Amino acid sequence: MARKDISPEKRLLELIERQDTSPKTISPLAAGEKYISVSSWKARVSFFREKMKQGWGKRQKVAADFETVNSVLQVLLGLFVIGITVSITLGVDKLQKQGLLFIPESAAASFEPAAVAALLKPEEYYLDKVHMRDLFRIGERKQEQIVDFVPAENTVEAKLREMTKNLKLVGISWSEHPDAIVENQKLEKTFFIKKGSMIDEIMVRDVLQDRVILRYEGKEVELR
Repeated sequence: MARKDISPEKRLLELIERQDTSPKTISPLAAGEKYISVSSWKARVSFFREKMKQGWGKRQKVAADFETVNSVLQVLLGLFVIGITVSITLGVDKLQKQGLLFIPESAAASFEPAAVAALLKPEEYYLDKVHMRDLFRIGERKQEQIVDFVPAENTVEAKLREMTKNLKLVGISWSEHPDAIVENQKLEKTFFIKKGSMIDEIMVRDVLQDRVILRYEGKEVELR
């Protein structure tokens, strides 16, 4: 009954006071501005960048740890191999001293220098094998010496044939200024020649890829 005695003006005043004391509402647009501001975006980018740096640092640390572990394992493996070798050597010596390990005399004698030398062939055999090899060219080895004579007078040709019958072309080193090796099989003498060189009285006129041309008193002969 007391509320009915309130005048309309006083009711209006109470209504206005209630609106002033009620919480203010913020529009969605105004609320969203603080999330899309430039400063907020800069803060988020900076935070993301810092996280990336921390992650990269952890990866580098893990890689360094793997390298360290690998190095340690290699050292341990080397020590293990050395230890096994020393252990086996000492064990064999100990067994021999205790008489538990016996090596037959025939097997021990097989390692003596005299026994090894008996298995080798004479020195001349290996020298002949070396002389038969072509030292400078790769391919099929020449088994025979081919001597092609340019037509000449009988007397000079006979002398040139006699002078070159023991000469053998061993090999050719091809380059801008090629070299060749010629061996006198009878005298066991080796000549390292090039264009313009002399083999006794015979001049080297030219060195080609597959032959050497020799000249004597205007007559020529080829060694292949």
